[in-house]
Formats: sequence, structure tokens, C-alpha cells
Amino acid sequence: MEGEKAQLQTTKEQLETELQSTETTLRDTQGELDAKKDAVKTLTLDNDRLTTEINVCADQRAQYQADKNSCVAAKALCTCP
Repeated sequence: MEGEKAQLQTTKEQLETELQSTETTLRDTQGELDAKKDAVKTLTLDNDRLTTEINVCADQRAQYQADKNSCVAAKALCTCP
């Protein structure tokens, strides 16, 4: 009976140590996950900002092209010597 009790105590201590190790790993992994979520959030915001900038540039390009076309048309109609 005494040997069984000692064995159970040893098993209990091993399990407690394993539990602590698992909890530490879980906390570390949760920290890594949170950091990666923050990185994804930052990258998503950057991507949205860049998409907006690209759209603005495309709109400006279209406006510049329209202005150029107007100038070319006006020049074609010009009768100045």
C-alpha cells in the first residue's frame, strides 16, 4: 500500500509538472498568436491604404488623360499662325 501511494504521488507530481509545462507552452503560443493577429491587422490596414492610393492614382491618371485629350483636340482646332 505504501509503495502504491508513493507511485501515485510520483505520478501526480509528473502530471503537475507536465500541466505546468503545457500551460507555459499555451501562454507562449497565445502570445505568438496575438502578435500574428496584430501583424495581420497592420498589414490589412496597410493594404487598404495602398488600395486607396492606387485608386486615387488611377483616377488622377484618367483625369490627366482627359485633360491631355482636351488639349490635343483644342490644338487641332486652333487656327493661330
